[in-house]
Amino acid sequence: MKSAEFSERLKKASNGNVVLLSEYVNSRTRIKLKCLRCGNEYAAQPCTAINSITNGCQVCYKPLYKKKRQKTPEQFEKEVKELVGDEYTFLEPYDGASHKIKCRHNKCGNVYKVKPNTFLTGTRCPKCIPKKPRKTQERFEQEVHDKTNGEFVFVEPYKGVMNLMLCEHTKCGYRWRTRPNDIFNGHGCPKCNKVMRWTHEMFEQCVDNMYHGEYSVLSEYQGMNEYIAMKHNTCGHVWNTKPSDFKGGHGCPKCASSKGEKYIRQWLNGQHINNVEQKRFEDCRDKLPLPFDFYLPEYNLIIEYDGRQHFEQVASWGWRARSSTMPTARCNQKSVL
Repeated sequence: MKSAEFSERLKKASNGNVVLLSEYVNSRTRIKLKCLRCGNEYAAQPCTAINSITNGCQVCYKPLYKKKRQKTPEQFEKEVKELVGDEYTFLEPYDGASHKIKCRHNKCGNVYKVKPNTFLTGTRCPKCIPKKPRKTQERFEQEVHDKTNGEFVFVEPYKGVMNLMLCEHTKCGYRWRTRPNDIFNGHGCPKCNKVMRWTHEMFEQCVDNMYHGEYSVLSEYQGMNEYIAMKHNTCGHVWNTKPSDFKGGHGCPKCASSKGEKYIRQWLNGQHINNVEQKRFEDCRDKLPLPFDFYLPEYNLIIEYDGRQHFEQVASWGWRARSSTMPTARCNQKSVL
């Protein structure tokens, strides 16, 4: 079939209300059409364009579909009568299953708004529905005891299962704020489950247990990945590090530095030149900002001591060799001495 022939068939099927905008290929290949009734341009299969009541135009079909599906006011009134007799009276005309309309409960006189489909599925007068009694303190305490075998007790008055309350683990004595619903769902003691957030005192105790007074914590602990000021009491060096790194064995960088770095440090200090060790810049990073060995703020000068791995292949260095060359490369890009 050619486009001209199909166009003629379409004209007859749509009473001239739909025109062909693209070439006809075959009965299954979608074609572009325009509905002259609403101005909508759309794509449809040729068979749909010929046989559909709206010739495939969805804009024209929607009101027909809604009219076909929508219950009439008479049908709604009949269904209400069959369900509740004269117990309820609707005071506004039916305008769709989801459109709220006024309803009166003739037994108590209460007037309220309700969706017709909600009413037909069983929802009735909110005033007459018996309210579920609020759980008493005694009943709540008994429920906690029964569900946890006495392992947990709440030491605050009951406010609801979704409200935070102070809870005590009777086995270890630890107290924390949690929801009763969480306890009922199996969330136990964070201390015994080792998921408790560390405090400043806990981190200080960890440092003391690991190094027995060799290090001091100088600033407030905020989290394992938040930088904190540490002091190496043996050499007096103060630096910033992540608690997670420190716990992982990364101690004083001054004492762990190479012979070359130690020589540079001694010379700078001997010349009374102000310097910052392990200086980091935000625009020099791999995944995190990388450190430079020494930074002289008065001269805006960087000193980077390059070891053997910078100039020859050292198999055991791996990614560390790549990371250690990045600060030097960055200086070359920025023309920094």
